[in-house]
Amino acid sequence: MPFGWRCERSLPKRPVVIRAVHERSIVLALCVAAACRVFLFSAAFPYFNNVDEPAHFDLVMKYWHGEMPRRGVERFSREAIQFIVLYGSPEYFSNPGSPAGVPGWRDPNMRHPEVFSLAVASFQEGLDNHEAGGFPVYYAMAGSWFALGRALGLRGGQLLYWIRFLNVVVIVGLVWLSYWIARTLVPDDRLERLGVPFLVAFFPQDVFYSINSDVVTPLLFALAFFALLHIVLADASLVLHGLAGLAVSAAFLTKFSNMAVLGLLAVVVLAKVASLRRHTSPPWSASLIPAAARRSPRGRTPRRGVARAEPTCPWRFQRRGGKDCLRSLDRQTGSAVVAPSDLLAHRAGLLSR
Repeated sequence: MPFGWRCERSLPKRPVVIRAVHERSIVLALCVAAACRVFLFSAAFPYFNNVDEPAHFDLVMKYWHGEMPRRGVERFSREAIQFIVLYGSPEYFSNPGSPAGVPGWRDPNMRHPEVFSLAVASFQEGLDNHEAGGFPVYYAMAGSWFALGRALGLRGGQLLYWIRFLNVVVIVGLVWLSYWIARTLVPDDRLERLGVPFLVAFFPQDVFYSINSDVVTPLLFALAFFALLHIVLADASLVLHGLAGLAVSAAFLTKFSNMAVLGLLAVVVLAKVASLRRHTSPPWSASLIPAAARRSPRGRTPRRGVARAEPTCPWRFQRRGGKDCLRSLDRQTGSAVVAPSDLLAHRAGLLSR
């Protein structure tokens, strides 16, 4: 028998244990890695790409000024056109192999006010923003982020990349939230618990490298899913219910394609209603009219669970009080009518069985 084999069998195998503190350190490292990836590619790609980034930037500028579009198609704002003329890179709209030219900020002719104003006017007349009918949540968030950048002293092209760097915050929140969702669903499976944030951190999704309304969709949808999941699995607080409502509303008001979150909300509501019905007390028909508490005029006791119709109390007896009403029914039917206190006592007895 080989010596190495005997040594391997003789040494006890110790399982690798990853404590909760170490797991969170790993997830924190994944957040940093995802942030670096999104930051690098957001800074590397020039402005403005051909996936409607100029249209999305125009809406960000309008929401920053507090202007909400009122039509599905609108003209570009003059301020947005000035950014596009100065900092727009022509590579995205040039034919392969042909010279792409230089951006406006490197063109010496753009330093003349007359040439620059003519270029802005020509762009503004020929461009329509077909994204003007988009839902407002992302543009309001990006407009607020733009205002924060101006408050920090950023100007010109720095503000363009500042808007893109909002995606860094989004991807960090998405990685961290994905870990907590996996921890809630599979608390005993370490591989899946850490595999989900690994996948989110390194998934090659280029939507995070530009200005567009799809950026915050996964974060808001995951937040809504996380809150609704806790509502289904446990007795959540009112704060969590409010958070779920806000997340569902924000996800839907980010993009119309997120309407699937409304289906998720409907499933959770139906599940909670079914759970409440399973934990409710017996029907009122079985507890309010006990068979042993009533006697028929002939002295026979009705069968268990069968309710016998009783004459309604006249209006004149209702005005006199409950006891007069009960005595009235007793005289009309010749049977013993149960008082409300007896009904409540019988119902409590049924619940204790």
